[in-house]
Amino acid sequence: MSTFHRLNQILARVAVVLLVAMGISSPAFAGSGVSTASPRNGSSISTSPIYTTGGIIQPGNKSITTLSVVVGQKLTGEVTIDVPENGQHFTTSDITVSGRCPAGSIVTVYDNDAIRGSARCVEVNKHGEYSIPIRLFAGKNVLRAKAVNELGVGDLESNVVTVYYDLPSGCGNGQYFLLPVEGVVNAAPGVNVLRHVVIVGGTQPYQLTWDWGDGDVSTSVAPAQGQTQLSHVYKTVGIYTVLVKAVDNNGAIATTQIITSVLNSNSTDLPGHLLSYWPLALLVLLLLSTYLLGHHRGRLYERRLEVDERRWLRRHMDRRNRGGRGGHGGGMVGGGAGGSGALTQPTDPRADNVNHSAEAPQPSHIIHPDGSFQL
Repeated sequence: MSTFHRLNQILARVAVVLLVAMGISSPAFAGSGVSTASPRNGSSISTSPIYTTGGIIQPGNKSITTLSVVVGQKLTGEVTIDVPENGQHFTTSDITVSGRCPAGSIVTVYDNDAIRGSARCVEVNKHGEYSIPIRLFAGKNVLRAKAVNELGVGDLESNVVTVYYDLPSGCGNGQYFLLPVEGVVNAAPGVNVLRHVVIVGGTQPYQLTWDWGDGDVSTSVAPAQGQTQLSHVYKTVGIYTVLVKAVDNNGAIATTQIITSVLNSNSTDLPGHLLSYWPLALLVLLLLSTYLLGHHRGRLYERRLEVDERRWLRRHMDRRNRGGRGGHGGGMVGGGAGGSGALTQPTDPRADNVNHSAEAPQPSHIIHPDGSFQL
């Protein structure tokens, strides 16, 4: 087997292995996290919620959603809920959920499967910690936390902690909440990014304050409870904690905190997803190399057949010529001795009994009378 043939087989096998590996481990099938692309023509970014349970946001005018998923640094370690303790009862609704997490990750806390807030995991005493204030629902609250990287990708889930808010008698059930729709959203510098919250309870209308985490503060008005949104443009790359506060018509306050991860545009543009698509590019390169090597080897084989054919034809004609010269010589000698002067016809080398195989090996193909040949 030639070197080209061996290399051809190796490349083909590598290509198949890569194709199978991409189907198994491609981030497009990971199912966690989102990444946004830089829109054109002044459009703004809207992303699908991460780990949401209430459906996908419907983006407004000139907004886009993307399904691209990119791979960032893989998270290691664990995320936990250390405070509060499992089974604990509270007589006040506002508490703080805290625990350990991979330093640099982003942690989102869920209460009864609803997103309640997100925070950056900071390094404290050589390990990561997070702290997120939430407002408990009346009765049973099932708390859990999830950690993702700066691209919104990850699958670290905490222990489940169940606590209870014992609503004081006579207070009814008139609770007031500000619930985030997305815990983490990715954005690009210089591009509008939309953040959404849902107002539940309270007395309309509502005055909202948005602290974007970069020194800018915006205000908005929600005439009634339900989903409301506001956009902002970040100038530099970074991970920003957004604090949203809603004050209802009676002065009651509800708050929440969420995260906006502003990434370099090269990491979020759809054509720049090299981290996701490098296996596909490598696969295409390997397939192209395999084709070129196989084509080159086929041309070499064809040329070798042509050379063998010409060599065999040359030897065949040489045998015929030698046989013809031998017949003419014998005729002249016979004419001198016998006085007849007749010339003897040349002997056809294909009809004699002389074994010419020792002179020239028989080819592996046949030449027909019309000049064509067959392998």
